[in-house]
Amino acid sequence: MPLLIKNGQHCTDPWLPLANDATLPATGAYILSLARLESESDDLGAYRGELGVRLSPDIDVTRLLPWLSRLALISIDIAHFSDGRAYSQATLLREQMGYRGELRACGDVIQDTVYYQQRCGFDALALRDDQDVDACIRALRTFTHPYQASVATPMLFQRIQRQQR
Repeated sequence: MPLLIKNGQHCTDPWLPLANDATLPATGAYILSLARLESESDDLGAYRGELGVRLSPDIDVTRLLPWLSRLALISIDIAHFSDGRAYSQATLLREQMGYRGELRACGDVIQDTVYYQQRCGFDALALRDDQDVDACIRALRTFTHPYQASVATPMLFQRIQRQQR
């Protein structure tokens, strides 16, 4: 079973990647490249299944604006665990663009970073093959009371301020 955590639980991945030259089946949940999403936008608008897109960390997420209401999944590749661009993309998608579908971190996703990825708005984590799923699930609960507000707890700072008054 692939190493996928969604909403804090190990789960089976219903999504399939689709090559740019492959025919899109009549139904199903498929992850497309941004290039295919943009080039076939007229045809994809009538697709009855679920659509997802995979982004590299250097993509301007505002390119997805015409598609946000249609995309059930946005998968963002983390090129290296120390590369913070995917965290910024996730935060922009959740806080400024209002994306509410599945937001998945993929690529170099490791135990040491899953807590922070969750705080930025990722609700699904496609772990690197060498990671222990149970240890990563425990890592999601590393801190019980974060000090900073985030996509995961946006009102935290305001609650703390009220308590201090």
